[in-house]
Amino acid sequence: MSYLQEILFVLLGIWCVYIWRQHSRKQTQRSRSEQQYYEMMEMNTDPIAFQVGQTIVYVNEATVQLLGATSKNELLGKNVFELISPSQWKLAWKNFRDQNNRGYVRFFETEMIRLNGERIMTEIVCQEAIYQDMYGMRFIIRDVTQKRETERKMLEAKEKLEAFFTNSADPMYIMDLDRKILQVNPAFEELFEMSEKELYGKKFAGKLLLAEEERISYVKRATSGHVVRDVETAVVRKDGTHVPVSLTLSPIRDEAGKVVMLSGVMRDMTVKQQYEQALRESEYRYRIIAEHSNDYILTVSKELVTTYASPAIRTVLGYAPEEVVQSHFYHGIHQEDLARVQNGIASVLHAHTPTILEYRVQAKEKEWVWIEARFIPIPEFDHIVVSTKDIRERKQYEAQLKELAFFDPLTGIANRRAFEERLHYFLERGQPFALCYLDFDNFKQINDVFSHEGGDTFLIEVGRRLNSVVRTSDLPARLGGDEFVLLIPKITKEGMTNIANRIVEAFQQPFQYKNQHIIATVSMGIALYPYDGTDAETLMRRADEALYQVKEKGRNDFQFSKI
Repeated sequence: MSYLQEILFVLLGIWCVYIWRQHSRKQTQRSRSEQQYYEMMEMNTDPIAFQVGQTIVYVNEATVQLLGATSKNELLGKNVFELISPSQWKLAWKNFRDQNNRGYVRFFETEMIRLNGERIMTEIVCQEAIYQDMYGMRFIIRDVTQKRETERKMLEAKEKLEAFFTNSADPMYIMDLDRKILQVNPAFEELFEMSEKELYGKKFAGKLLLAEEERISYVKRATSGHVVRDVETAVVRKDGTHVPVSLTLSPIRDEAGKVVMLSGVMRDMTVKQQYEQALRESEYRYRIIAEHSNDYILTVSKELVTTYASPAIRTVLGYAPEEVVQSHFYHGIHQEDLARVQNGIASVLHAHTPTILEYRVQAKEKEWVWIEARFIPIPEFDHIVVSTKDIRERKQYEAQLKELAFFDPLTGIANRRAFEERLHYFLERGQPFALCYLDFDNFKQINDVFSHEGGDTFLIEVGRRLNSVVRTSDLPARLGGDEFVLLIPKITKEGMTNIANRIVEAFQQPFQYKNQHIIATVSMGIALYPYDGTDAETLMRRADEALYQVKEKGRNDFQFSKI
């Protein structure tokens, strides 16, 4: 080997060493860079996964937490698309494929299923990347479940607000801080008899019967962030008529909390004022009736505190009205009846429908008094009116009837046997009484149209209405079919006339059956003992003849026997 060849060989060796050292340095730097890169991914709060082909080869800790895994090994070897909800898989794959055709970075939103079965909404960003010298895809997965739910709720709230504004029966409007109209709802247009287009950008202060200083004061207060409530004024309509309204003015703030607009709501007070006037008159009439009625009347608050008791309570229970007022309504009710009364009142308060209950109340002298109470809800004032009737005599007689099986099984009132027994009893005593024969007009048509079930419902209602208008000492009875009679003891012709008028009036209102009205008035023939007869047969015949006369004259009335 020549000297020159030796020199070249040495130089070649030096060059190879240099190249090897440079390569080693780059490899070390690359390894360090990759290590730093993986450490950064591991520390990243965004879930990151690498997938090569159809297999996940790397996930960071944030991905483990997001997908509900207990370790990375639970996710390695899976396919990202396996974790997408089956109902969303095709759409997600289509979005991924379509975006693959358009660019390097892909973005799509889909629903994923965590390993515990919980569903979450995610945003997925994926792009091509290299993992340990292998080409694949890097997925960045963000949980947007809360974000989407917040957006959904905000949209729902906005839609509800717009629907409320548009459909509200109360006139509503929005104005700027210069009191110029920006938006009104249809009820506002109707009240002012002007369209939104006509009102836009205009001040409508002149349409309100308020002094200028009052208007300015209310606007300043609302502009400062306060709600101005229930300002009573009146609106001047196009035709010059005045409509009383109650006005509420509220601030509208921007995102920074600054008041930028004002909203107003008006409520037409016409009906309320008319109602209040009618109520004052009604209260006056009611108090006169309550204070002169033989039945005692209570008013009870929704907290079941007695707020009023009529003077008749002294007669029935022995208490002065002031002893009862402010006491709890349940005080004094028999323990065996209390649950039934509580359930009945709960139904009245919930359904706002009247109900009738019978129960025992302890009088001042410790006697238990049977009463029949009609509970009438007054929702406008959160009160119940309780009209009570002393039914001790009726209860005693009902007990006797039950022992002798004297009740009609359908209507619950006395049957033929009870009627005959009571009639015989009255005849033996020899005191004046009235025998009434009742016929219900159109009963045959009721049976034909509404079937026997409808007819039975009607007969039950007949028994209930008769019980509601007669005295506790009187006896309504059903002889069979639609034959009803009444025995009225200790009665004059004048007193019988009053009772007969009440009975005829009670059957002017139609009956309800399966949401249909049943109209059937009553015709009644009356015989008086001893004037029209002194035995059962004669009295029955006289009452039947009087009934026939009523039918001949057109029905829906009563007639006394004419000997």
